[in-house]
Amino acid sequence: EALAAELAAFPQACLLSDRRSVHDQWNLSLDGALANEFYHGSEVIEAARAGAARFVAGAGRHGRFGD
Repeated sequence: EALAAELAAFPQACLLSDRRSVHDQWNLSLDGALANEFYHGSEVIEAARAGAARFVAGAGRHGRFGD
């Protein structure tokens, strides 16, 4: 239960991406599995970059969203 609570504290997009990657690469070669991991990781990074850009533009500052 302690481990589950610790894992649940991580960003969910990252955990879900890792889970998807593990399921997808079950029968892949090492090169294919690494490419798959990169693909799924890139999706999370792009979402984070978009969120960071919105923050830089002022969204979410001081607890205000939707301004």
